[in-house]
Amino acid sequence: MLQRGIWMIFRVQSREDGAVQYWGIPGEEVREIVHRPRVYPVPRVPDVIAGCLWYRGRIYTVISAGRMILGDRWQNPSDMNYYIAVLNCVEAPLALEVGSWLNIGSEEEWIPLEYDREIPTLATGVVGWFAENQRVPVFLLAPDRLVQWVDRVAVDFARKEFTSPMIRSRWTDVPRRDEE
Repeated sequence: MLQRGIWMIFRVQSREDGAVQYWGIPGEEVREIVHRPRVYPVPRVPDVIAGCLWYRGRIYTVISAGRMILGDRWQNPSDMNYYIAVLNCVEAPLALEVGSWLNIGSEEEWIPLEYDREIPTLATGVVGWFAENQRVPVFLLAPDRLVQWVDRVAVDFARKEFTSPMIRSRWTDVPRRDEE
């Protein structure tokens, strides 16, 4: 488990237009980062679910970060290097497939950032950070909103109301804690 004040930062990239987004998860919410574990596909589930992971005696539902955030689960075929972040979610055993670009950052490295666009619903905010020799916005993922979102996906999929991607779907309306 990473310590408080440390964030796991990952990148998702769209296959269509090459759009890149950087996201961060609080270190205390990440139990472990696993390099190239075997993820077993599960039939008849929403496409945001990459499969399941049997790890340390527990079965985890693996959510594809690329599919969840951009609606596109993509990885360069020549690069079969990827990471799974096993999360400390009490409500559900979840893991996040974060692809091949992963970094660890400290809150001390954050740079104030004026961000005038809409912040995605799964994020609690946005900060600036240096990645790949440039200043980039990093969306701060809220694990409790992620769990709510996965619950909604499962219920709506069971009702046959699920459509992907998340950005263009009605699941972007996950209530924020202060709105509940």
